[in-house]
Amino acid sequence: MSTVISDLILAVVTTKENRDKVTGSTAVFITEDQEEQSRLCLLLSRILKGMTHDLENGVFIIVKH
Repeated sequence: MSTVISDLILAVVTTKENRDKVTGSTAVFITEDQEEQSRLCLLLSRILKGMTHDLENGVFIIVKH
């Protein structure tokens, strides 16, 4: 059984201004600002038992390792 990267990405979190950078079938959460983005990443990573990674373009992904 092979693992596809889309199976490992649990969620994407971005701000309104960066929402055009995100496409795909993964759950996408759009926040008002970076403060809300950071808080949501923290909560989602705890709930989903995943790790948050900053892509350094205004987009964060939460993945399962």
